[in-house]
Amino acid sequence: MLSSVVVGLLAVVVVAHEIQERAILQPLDHFYEPNSARPLFSQRYFVDNQYYRPGGPILIYSVGERTALASDLSDGWIGELARETGGLAVLLEQRFYGDSIPDPLRFDTANGTNVLQYLSVEHMMADIKRFVEQVNRMVPDWIGLPRRHGRRKTPIVLVGGSFAGSLMVWTKQRYPDLESLVIASSAPLRAADGYWEFDKMVAERLPCARALSEAVRTVDEILDRGDAIQIAALKRRFGLEHVASDNDFVAALAIQASSLVQAPAGLQSKESIAGYCSEFGRPGLEFAAGIEALARVTRKYGQSHRIVPTSECPETGDDLTWLWQQCTELGMWQTAPLQNSTHAAEAAWFPHRLRSRRLSVDFYEQQCDKCLPAIRNSRRRVVQQKEQFWIFAQRTLDSFSQQVPSDVLLTAGELDPWLYLTAVWEMRRLAGNALLIGNASHAEDLIGTTKDGQTNPEVLGARLKIIEAVEQWSLVGIQRVGHGRRTNWEDGGHHLVAIGGWGFQIGAALAILCALVKWAFMERSIL
Repeated sequence: MLSSVVVGLLAVVVVAHEIQERAILQPLDHFYEPNSARPLFSQRYFVDNQYYRPGGPILIYSVGERTALASDLSDGWIGELARETGGLAVLLEQRFYGDSIPDPLRFDTANGTNVLQYLSVEHMMADIKRFVEQVNRMVPDWIGLPRRHGRRKTPIVLVGGSFAGSLMVWTKQRYPDLESLVIASSAPLRAADGYWEFDKMVAERLPCARALSEAVRTVDEILDRGDAIQIAALKRRFGLEHVASDNDFVAALAIQASSLVQAPAGLQSKESIAGYCSEFGRPGLEFAAGIEALARVTRKYGQSHRIVPTSECPETGDDLTWLWQQCTELGMWQTAPLQNSTHAAEAAWFPHRLRSRRLSVDFYEQQCDKCLPAIRNSRRRVVQQKEQFWIFAQRTLDSFSQQVPSDVLLTAGELDPWLYLTAVWEMRRLAGNALLIGNASHAEDLIGTTKDGQTNPEVLGARLKIIEAVEQWSLVGIQRVGHGRRTNWEDGGHHLVAIGGWGFQIGAALAILCALVKWAFMERSIL
């Protein structure tokens, strides 16, 4: 009891708020040959202990295919989840993104296969597994306790949205004995090279979809005629005369509408969509009027955004890393629906084509060969790797379509253009741990901020469900590891009680009382 009181006092004082930038050494190759060298790289992560209460969960969060930032913890909704659950928030940057780059990593796209071959979903999953296995050893450092306090098993929650959510689900599927709860929002689990269904959701949310589709078809007709003078005049009309490639030109026309619909489906998004469509006027415009409207919105967009040609090859950084992953395993290219007779069902399901027919899987695969010659030079190995990943992804989706495991919570927004790749959509029915969020877009329940002013009751309800799931998982974890509400730090037979029911609560209360008395005394001294 007394030790509980002492630790309760320390828990309030010791866990000072700071976002720590740290790193863990990971094998570059988790599946190396035993007799070969095993190079390591430094995988970066951030820790925020602001809201941590002993016995609280370790929330391991990922932002997926981009550089991780400390502000993802301080300003993101993951911070609110930590506050509500007494959790310790950890942001894990994925290999080859941000500063988690093998040293030296020469992004020699022609000859760098010996390094880039280690950028795969399998290696990412192995990184996460190894990190989780090391958590109990690292927690004392994260909360400011000496290492001699040893290890304690704590409830672990893997959290991610979009590709990061997929990665967490796949990790759980690959390593079923990894004790963790998975929270995955808008996680694409169906493998697909060409994802033309993306534009179906775009069309449903744009009041001007028909006029936009007519304008896109007109652009294709002009390009198909091949008249150089007409094509040059068309590009000038859109303010894209500097774009030499016709394919880059039509790719630029699809960017703005896609980004509008993928944004959170709140008031600001509705206003942006209304502003975009107002340029097209009433439905049923003539082709000439529709193409002029598309030209106006494209010129406006180009004034505030740098439109990067699709054929421009990234040399380094996150863009190159993501391109490699798409080319070797993931695909998920946003393409136009196929037009041949075998896909008549697609045309009936999706009557308004919002992007050029030129934006096909073949177009993007040509970009892979152009920007990453190492893929072309190792075609057989890449094809085999992709086939193995797709088999694994499909098996995961098939199993989830039957029943989502009890230690996985899936959410998806009903307005999310990536919805049709998720298990929530594939299920066609919703169980307690698969939630379709009304009037919400892409990962809107997770990719918000604590100050985002979210008012959608369904998004707020989904966040409450996530909080409840984490709290329940934490309670089960404490009972499993610590026999009731008692969990021990262990060190060679010495035990320090980190949470012990009333003892801890009394200690925490005394600490707060002491702080209040001290504050009152200081106030009186000043007066």
